[in-house]
Amino acid sequence: MPEFAHFSTPRVRLPRLAGIGLVVRAAAFDDLDTVAELAAWREGVDVARQREGLERSFGKPDTTLTVATFEGRLAGFGRTAYLKRPPDAPPNCIPDGWYLTGVVVHPDMRRRGVGDELTRWRLELLFQRAATAYYFATAINRPTIALHERLGFREIARDIWAPGSTFTGGVGVLFELSREEWARRR
Repeated sequence: MPEFAHFSTPRVRLPRLAGIGLVVRAAAFDDLDTVAELAAWREGVDVARQREGLERSFGKPDTTLTVATFEGRLAGFGRTAYLKRPPDAPPNCIPDGWYLTGVVVHPDMRRRGVGDELTRWRLELLFQRAATAYYFATAINRPTIALHERLGFREIARDIWAPGSTFTGGVGVLFELSREEWARRR
């Protein structure tokens, strides 16, 4: 089972890394080994399998991979993808569009703004391609939902179906953010 970041209220915040050495950029092919290691840890699967999946999607026009590094070490990564509704999809299927499809932050780097910076960078990239950004999550993943709500995403559907996804806890939630709303919040 994926390990979600611990969520507490009030938030305990470590010193932010943005502005003091955090670098967010498009991933290079040389990043795939470290990204695969972090992804395999997060998903509880084999590193080689993660690496193969990353290689298959790397450089395709309908996906992006973004990395954040701090002092030369991988701090996290995020993805975007253009997702299309399959012809045999159920009525509660997500709409066609560009999606933020996941952000993973190394456990030692959490609560330091890495996820926020990765998400902001990916939104800037995504809004060069589309007027609307989508994002979905399992309803129990409160840390990621809170992050995206702070950036302006709003919930538009619950109990959704997304191709190739399962939702820990059983309920998927769909969110959207318009380019105009993003421009107002920046």
